[in-house]
Amino acid sequence: MTDASKVVDDILEHHGVKGMHWGVRKSDSTSNPYGKNRYRRKNKLWRQVEATMVKEHLPRINAKPEYVKALANGDLTPSRLKNDPSMMAKNNTVGRKYHEEVSNAYIKEYEKAFSSTRLGKKGTHTIIKSKMDYLGFSIVEKPVKHADSSEIRVTFVKSPDGAIVGFDVSDNTLTQNDDSDYILEHYGVKGMKWGVKRERPHEVTLKDLKRGVKTSGGYRHPVHTDAVVARTIGQKSRGSGVKALSNEELRIYANRLQLEQNVKRLDFNDRHPAKRFVLNVLGQSGRDAVNREANLATKKLGRKAIKLAMATA
Repeated sequence: MTDASKVVDDILEHHGVKGMHWGVRKSDSTSNPYGKNRYRRKNKLWRQVEATMVKEHLPRINAKPEYVKALANGDLTPSRLKNDPSMMAKNNTVGRKYHEEVSNAYIKEYEKAFSSTRLGKKGTHTIIKSKMDYLGFSIVEKPVKHADSSEIRVTFVKSPDGAIVGFDVSDNTLTQNDDSDYILEHYGVKGMKWGVKRERPHEVTLKDLKRGVKTSGGYRHPVHTDAVVARTIGQKSRGSGVKALSNEELRIYANRLQLEQNVKRLDFNDRHPAKRFVLNVLGQSGRDAVNREANLATKKLGRKAIKLAMATA
């Protein structure tokens, strides 16, 4: 168990790519051929195609006599097409012809709009229609040189009598394969540095000696909430005065300061005699140096004051 914990402690606590920055997402042109604004560009393309279909093609197709008759008889309603698969099984059936004509018109408009995009201008993708049924159809943007492709599902929006009046488009590639493009690609703790391992708090260890108990460790422990509360009250007092504090806040702040001062004094007395001697010598030397500098400054100011008084006399 001890060996396993040592192995875990020696592992570099960092996940990601060297040189990455917090909040900056690496763009992946291979998995996202439309770049950073793929959703925005896709939506713009779909809206353009749907607007053309609703304005030009759907009124023309829905006005054809054979389709008007089928709509009046209820032959194109989703429930009828679902319960009677033969309506979509053959090309000569009115249901199949109607949906094929609408989907083919959509494909032509999509190809026209796609040709104006960056990928369309390069000519590296082909548009293929697949999986057509009474609910909708799929469009596959297949690269010429690569095997991976983008599949778009176009769902028919129908009126109660079964007439197609609009389209609902979703990109299966975006929703399934490219979800990682819209997730912050960063793991770890904010502010971490590459190669710098975060130190864990050191537990206090005890060693029983003949003359007493020796302790070690206890490093890098976080600030306790009691100290945070006391320091917050102290800052409030310095900013707004003690009159802004309640009796309870004054009691908490005073008790905390008194306890800290008592602990510092007792901790100093509990140290090794040699350490106390060195600290006392250093403290006395510092006080003596400050006193000497203060005396010299006082003497200089006194001489200047005497000279100024004599000059003005």
